[in-house]
Amino acid sequence: MAHLYLALVLALVLVNLAALAALGARYTPAPLARFGGVLAFATLLFAIEHFIGLGSLHWMWPITTLTSLYVLRRFASTVRSNLRSEAVFLGCLGYALSWRLVDANLDPIGESMTDLYFISNYIGGERLPPGDRWLGGEHRFDFYYGFQFYSGALLGRWFGLSPGVTLNLAGALSYAFLGSLAWFAVACHVRSGWVVALLVATLLAGGNGLSPLTLFAIQHPGETRSEVAASGAEQMWASTRFSGLYESRVNTDFGRSLLDLSSRAQTAQAMDLPLETPAYLLLLGDFHPPLGSWILLVFSLALFNWITTPGTPRQDPRAIYLATAFIAAVPWITLATNAWVFPLQTALSLVLLGLLAVRKCLNLRAALTGTILTLALLHPFLGYFSARALELPIKWVPESMHTRWPIWAGLHWPTVLLLCLAAVRIFFRRSVDLRDALVLGAVAAVLLVASEILFLDDPLGGPHERFNTVLKTWSWLWPFALLSLAPRLWTEGTPITRLALTLMCSALLLNTWNVVRVLGNSDIPGGSRFSGDGWVRRDSAHDDLLRSLSNAPSGVVLERSQAGAYDAAPAFALFSGKPAAIGWSQHQELWLGASRSIAAEARAAHQFFAGTMPDPTSWLRGRKVRYIVWSRRDERALPGIRQRLDHQISSEFEFRSVEVDGDRRVGYWERRP
Repeated sequence: MAHLYLALVLALVLVNLAALAALGARYTPAPLARFGGVLAFATLLFAIEHFIGLGSLHWMWPITTLTSLYVLRRFASTVRSNLRSEAVFLGCLGYALSWRLVDANLDPIGESMTDLYFISNYIGGERLPPGDRWLGGEHRFDFYYGFQFYSGALLGRWFGLSPGVTLNLAGALSYAFLGSLAWFAVACHVRSGWVVALLVATLLAGGNGLSPLTLFAIQHPGETRSEVAASGAEQMWASTRFSGLYESRVNTDFGRSLLDLSSRAQTAQAMDLPLETPAYLLLLGDFHPPLGSWILLVFSLALFNWITTPGTPRQDPRAIYLATAFIAAVPWITLATNAWVFPLQTALSLVLLGLLAVRKCLNLRAALTGTILTLALLHPFLGYFSARALELPIKWVPESMHTRWPIWAGLHWPTVLLLCLAAVRIFFRRSVDLRDALVLGAVAAVLLVASEILFLDDPLGGPHERFNTVLKTWSWLWPFALLSLAPRLWTEGTPITRLALTLMCSALLLNTWNVVRVLGNSDIPGGSRFSGDGWVRRDSAHDDLLRSLSNAPSGVVLERSQAGAYDAAPAFALFSGKPAAIGWSQHQELWLGASRSIAAEARAAHQFFAGTMPDPTSWLRGRKVRYIVWSRRDERALPGIRQRLDHQISSEFEFRSVEVDGDRRVGYWERRP
């Protein structure tokens, strides 16, 4: 029944998106119209809801769906011409859904629970910024709220979905947008379908430069199906988080000699320097801001490629106007999506507009309109964002923090190869496309070098000093280099150039062996629950507890946290749709600083669950706590504490059991009327 419901929701979403593509195809090709329409609509509502919250919008889907069916019938010829684009979109959506259907759990592994928290803040449709559901809903969620999570929640509000289903479906649709836009961007230059498929597959399923190397450097083949799946996942983790985390796990002579692990000075600190790819984020199930910035990056490249493709849009000035306005608008939407790469996207958009000017097809009025209109719509957001944003100084990377040469070369050899091919090819053949490739390659080279000599000094320290700068920069640079250089080099290159590109993509696509091992051998309990709560509900008592909380009146939920992050708490609050008294305190401290005394609140909660708080009822009353969860892990970890707590708070709280086993209880306290 759950899969039937998901299929119905997907059908409704796809009908609406197909109609949007058919309407916009009067001005731009279907992939650009589909995403551009969603982007414009979400940006407009994002601005409006800073003044008035629109609440639940699920009453809208019957209206928009009926309208979409009329549009699809009215523009049937356009729909038929869009079938190939729709097939690409569906193929990419199916690939992403295969990951989520294998393991839809939104659990403490990775950042999927924080993503669920972000989505949950917006799902109610409050005036922005909404209440912070990890601080009891009393404070404003004004420190990390971003456009990507708002847009994802908008999907759930429109179709009446739970936060978990919303998050999983929004993530899958995001990869469909990414893949379909990438296909279009490449196809503007490359006519061969298999080459387009090769480059898009490299983006979506390929690894980074270390992926083919770690296959032979770290080997744990596994015997059972679960061990094989774990081995595939470990390989994807290893290539992404090799520096500072997995380099100590190299267990082959090949790996030690190739990566020169023995040459590192014993006093040097192993820096944690990741390079994430779409396949890695699919493995984690994360809906984090790099995904949104990838889509916006590819959207801007696709717009530029379309404008500069001979003969296609130049006959319609409205098309050039619209596409140019979007290119100018993308950096500001990136600021609201993933502020870390705002300087990178700004540099790219300025270069793209400059290249349009060189080609004498820049509509300056359109660029100014796109900039001014987007800034006007984002002005309310920027007012809140600038007040809470951290002021991060730019510093030189000290000698001890530089990436070790073997690891740097291992990570970035595909980007360096593309840069070298572009530099060499321009000497033997002069063309407009190769000139563009040289300029875009120079941008990539400058940014790559800058990431090794400069960093933003955020609150993280030690081996994570450069973590955020490198994570955001390198993970953005690789898709940029691949999609801006490889298609042009294939079209303008020699057979040797094409052979080099084919070998590069083939090497990176060795990562698909890991993808197959994970998808083909995973057997995760509760993985088929698209709501993401299967890992909680697989315990029958927790299933009953979550069901009871979900049906209970609204109120703040308090749960015991064993750690300050990557902990099961506050899962019951998140999946029951209720605010939590406190969430992952370490994350909240990083985001909020000391201004809201998160550490003190976490210590007080720990003291409460230890049964040593002098006046617990006053503390609970002050935080407006209505429910206190007592899970199976609490009963096992804290024998005798439940009875003590019940004695301390029974004057104001009543314990409701969902499972009784002798003296053991699983359930929750609810505040008495």
